[in-house]
Amino acid sequence: MPKTLNCLITGGSSGIGLEIAKLLAQTSCRLIIVAKFADELQTAQSYFTQHYPKIEVIIIKKDLSLKKAAFELYEEMHTAGIQIDVLVNNAGFATYGYFNQIDLLREYDMIQ
Repeated sequence: MPKTLNCLITGGSSGIGLEIAKLLAQTSCRLIIVAKFADELQTAQSYFTQHYPKIEVIIIKKDLSLKKAAFELYEEMHTAGIQIDVLVNNAGFATYGYFNQIDLLREYDMIQ
């Protein structure tokens, strides 16, 4: 029996991330969806439970713009014995405006 792939999608509870998660669900991989908002994660998990009942979906509420969040996520996966096979690094947000007027701390959060 082939190994089930573990597919981690950051920002996977809405928008492009959710659509990518839907495509990956068609491959029968285990979805690990990481996002900032619990309500969006619950909605996504309900969708996958209804439309893809044979796949496992793990949801993790985490704000990846926080400095140590990525390290915490790695530790959570390592502790759970989950090796990530596919990473869709989609988490983010948009800022706009003139470079010299954009809030530098907000830009730094996005880079995180």
